[in-house]
Amino acid sequence: MYSVTIWTEGGTDIGMGHVVRSVNLARLIMEGGIFVEFWVNDSPLVAGYLEGFDVRVHPIGSKKQLPSTELVILDTKKDVTELVRELKKRGRKVMLIDNTTPARRYADVTVIPSLFSKPLGEKNVYSGREFIIIGENFLKARGRKHLEYAHPLRVLVTMGGADPNNLTLKVIDALWDMENIDVIVVIGPAYRHTDTLSRYEREARPWFNFIYGVKDMAPLTTLCHVGITAMGTTVNEFAYMGMPSIIIGNYPDDVADMDAFNELNIGTALGYHMDVKKEHIQEALRHFVDDETLWRTYSKRAGALIDGNGRLRILKLINTMMEKDEAGFQATGSA
Repeated sequence: MYSVTIWTEGGTDIGMGHVVRSVNLARLIMEGGIFVEFWVNDSPLVAGYLEGFDVRVHPIGSKKQLPSTELVILDTKKDVTELVRELKKRGRKVMLIDNTTPARRYADVTVIPSLFSKPLGEKNVYSGREFIIIGENFLKARGRKHLEYAHPLRVLVTMGGADPNNLTLKVIDALWDMENIDVIVVIGPAYRHTDTLSRYEREARPWFNFIYGVKDMAPLTTLCHVGITAMGTTVNEFAYMGMPSIIIGNYPDDVADMDAFNELNIGTALGYHMDVKKEHIQEALRHFVDDETLWRTYSKRAGALIDGNGRLRILKLINTMMEKDEAGFQATGSA
């Protein structure tokens, strides 16, 4: 029986998508009786999230120490080439998740779970929506009864745990005077701009609800027709739940993925936040308010994209890799 280290990062600047995804994968691995430990960056947000998860946690940062488990899974977009090379020198098996840097040339397996990734045509690189990890909470929620189309249209706004560019305020301002909508605004645990919301919260319009301390987004997705969020893993969860989305990018390099999102016809990606105006958000939402057929088409198409078995496929790759000899996993092709 092998043991596993999951090396990942999260926090106010980069969000919690990597950490949440890693925990969902770890839970499945541990169900098989396999020991899993985490190596994470020094972030109160990450520490708080992992508190409720019974697992050993080590701090990233010591150059003299490396994970001692047989398998190390690194879920990060950073170029960790030197770390991967050092791990391989010490006889570890290495899997990369969501990493397209040169580090993938040295890892045993690279998995790129994405609605948008194209096959790279490289040995031991697996990419695509088939590998998207969906949490148990969303797997259960999808089987519950969802809303039928009706006015007012219910809109779920969530910009992640930190929302570094205060996209929440931009969206609230755009929706404040729109008609035929009810809005649920989820305020993340590391949101630092609460003072900017005070004017809206004081007015207390009945069709605007501000919610703090949400630990599970899945039930909220069953209560809403449309989601508005930032580019990130929440896009996958909305799609899995069959909820059309309106997407805003926090970073300029989100643009390529947003272009690919628009080709899927499951929602509207508006672009980099500095280029998104109030009227752009209103127009994108008004399409769904005014056109039931469009909403139903996008909802059905979104729900068909992700089957929820991504973590099982990744576990199969892990088990196959660990059964091979020290030459490493030599399967070929991208899924």
